[in-house]
Amino acid sequence: MPDSGEVRSIGLYMSRKVAYLDERWGWPALPDTIPQFMSVLQPMEFKNVNPKQQFSVFPFAAVAKDRVEDENRYKVGADFFWRPSTNLQLSGTVNPDFGNVESDDVVINLSATETFFPEKRLFFLEGQEVFSASPRADTRGNGVGNAGAPYTMVNTRRIGGKPLELPDISGLSIPDRELDQPVDLYGALKVTGQRGSLRYGFLGAFEEDVKLDGTFAGQNINLQRPGSDYGVARIMYEDSEGGAYRAFGMLSTAVLHPDKDAIVHGFDGHYLTPDGKFKVDAQAFTSDISGVDRGYGGFIDFDYTIRQGVSQRLGIEYFDRNVDINDLGFLQRNDSFRIRSSHVRTTSGLGWARLNQFDIRGFVQKNNDGLFTGGGLFITNKLTFNDTSSVFATASLFPEAYDDLNSFGNGTYRTEQRAEFVIRYS
Repeated sequence: MPDSGEVRSIGLYMSRKVAYLDERWGWPALPDTIPQFMSVLQPMEFKNVNPKQQFSVFPFAAVAKDRVEDENRYKVGADFFWRPSTNLQLSGTVNPDFGNVESDDVVINLSATETFFPEKRLFFLEGQEVFSASPRADTRGNGVGNAGAPYTMVNTRRIGGKPLELPDISGLSIPDRELDQPVDLYGALKVTGQRGSLRYGFLGAFEEDVKLDGTFAGQNINLQRPGSDYGVARIMYEDSEGGAYRAFGMLSTAVLHPDKDAIVHGFDGHYLTPDGKFKVDAQAFTSDISGVDRGYGGFIDFDYTIRQGVSQRLGIEYFDRNVDINDLGFLQRNDSFRIRSSHVRTTSGLGWARLNQFDIRGFVQKNNDGLFTGGGLFITNKLTFNDTSSVFATASLFPEAYDDLNSFGNGTYRTEQRAEFVIRYS
């Protein structure tokens, strides 16, 4: 909470999910089809609300059995949280164990672009919103159309992920099982807070050394490599004078390793009109990686709500050949100029049906050589009947294009036009 005097003003919203009706009941009535939320919450005032300083420590111990290596592993650590004031929180973890985290879905990906997996570790999830510099970083959504992969400078799944790729050494062989194992952490520290119109956040994490079993020239070896150190710094200025929302922020990330350093700086801006109908979000960033020329990229998105349930979006993005934020962020590809647009219509109260959601979107894309590297038109409709059953249909059209990624470094090739159609009832 921000600092306040004797009287504290808050906005209140309550909702309940009624599962058997597949409905959400809320007060005030704020459906997903209107462009406002925070500004139209029910205002309330309370006196003599004085939150106290909070401090918590959660120690833990864990034992794991590795049946492949036939060894036991023991771990003792602790998580701690300290809130010295209403607008500042510090949290940390020492020798963390994430063995109780939900598993990822099984995805078979044979393409050259990476699959995004969302963060599920509670330590990194809490307070993560301050490090989100654009709506493109949020993978959640209520629409029926495919929004695609996120664009984000901070993807905490990189922390404690795979070890840094080994250099090519003749005679050295490391099994894939070793190269895919997650890296343990010594610890991590996070600070989030707000001071007036300024919001800020800092995150640091430190990996343990990586031990890899393999062979070299036919002899069994145990290779030890240092882990990476991660750092994130975020500051943002927000202003809502006159009812309009304006914000400007800076986000910097660093991944430090004896073999490779990766530094990324980004700047973002945001604007929302008082009625919530028109919104602009933009971000530009630059990357500086050891052995690679500095890279640049960015995007701007426009979102206009025509009326309740009808919205139009337009996005423009450009990334040069050298920009790379994937040491700590997520970006499916660079070397591209893309324009994308979507039109969404949601209609409720049809009488014979509860809800109809219609989505049409598309994109065109070129690389920096001027080759048309992708495009698509996607039409999706979901009709939900009064008994909560639904019919979902989607049609996709992909025109002829040049594929400069999926040959895995073996040149560019031409792809034919193709179409897809899916319909299902549930």
